Amino acid sequence: MYYIAICELFHPIIHGKDENSSNGIENHFIVTETFELAEFYDNSYQDTITALQADYKKISKKNSKKNSKLSKNKHPTIRNYNKIIEKNNFIKVDIIQIDELSGNESVGYIKTFWIKIIQRRWKKIYKQRQDILKQRMLPRSIRERQLTGNWPKGLRIWPKCFI
Repeated sequence: MYYIAICELFHPIIHGKDENSSNGIENHFIVTETFELAEFYDNSYQDTITALQADYKKISKKNSKKNSKLSKNKHPTIRNYNKIIEKNNFIKVDIIQIDELSGNESVGYIKTFWIKIIQRRWKKIYKQRQDILKQRMLPRSIRERQLTGNWPKGLRIWPKCFI
C-alpha cells in the first residue's frame, strides 16, 4: 500500500541509534509523518515542512562551525549528506511504501520518481507527435497522401509509449 508522507534520511545523531536499532538503518529514509488525502489537498502539511526545513537550516549552520558534534561525526554512509540537507527541496511530500524494520523503525521507500520518469517519457512522445503533425500539414505531405494513400516515409508511424 502506498502513502503520502514526508521522509528524512536517517542520521544516528539526529534520530538516535542504540543497540535495539536495525542494522543498516543509516541507509534508509525515516518516515516523519504520513498524511491523509484530505490533508494533502488542503495543504495542511506545509506547517510540518516549514518546521523541518527550519530545523535542518539550524543543523546546516551548526555544521559550518568547527566544533559541531554533527560535523565531527559525518553520516556513516552518505559522504555528501550536508549538501543534501542544505537543499530547499530536501524536505518534501512523496508517495512512499512503508516498511517496519526489526528495530520497530518505520522506513519509507520513495516511489514518486516513477511518476517523473513517466512524465519525461510522455513529454518526449508528445513532442514527437507534434513534429509529425506539423510535417503532415505540409502541402507536399498531403499531396503524397492523396496520390499514394500513405503518408511520406518518416511520417507513417505514430509514436506510442512502451514503458
